[in-house]
Amino acid sequence: ASVKDDLAICQLDADGVTFTPIPLGSPATVGSPVAVISHPEKQFYMLTTGTVSRYARVSMGKRPVPCMQITADYGIGSSGAPVLNAGGNVVGAATGAGSRILGVVKEIREKLEKGETIAKV
Repeated sequence: ASVKDDLAICQLDADGVTFTPIPLGSPATVGSPVAVISHPEKQFYMLTTGTVSRYARVSMGKRPVPCMQITADYGIGSSGAPVLNAGGNVVGAATGAGSRILGVVKEIREKLEKGETIAKV
């Protein structure tokens, strides 16, 4: 999780309630289809589709970060929305108002597989 990157991962403990998480997918290849489900400007459950157009390093603050760029459009307020591959697995998270996706899935997957805490909020 990162306040700076506008991303949170939550763990919920609820007696008698079963949650089904969206599985993390492998990094999407350039040209593969993706979808974004978001809530821009209080418009709930907006679905847009597109493809992965490229991978690049984008400056965010003082450090360049790997980003997946997609053609699926999304609006202000969509930060943190899942970017899904054709199988419904999360391959990224929307960030910023342009179709630029923060490339954190690999980092998150590695930490979760090691049983590490991403962040406590």
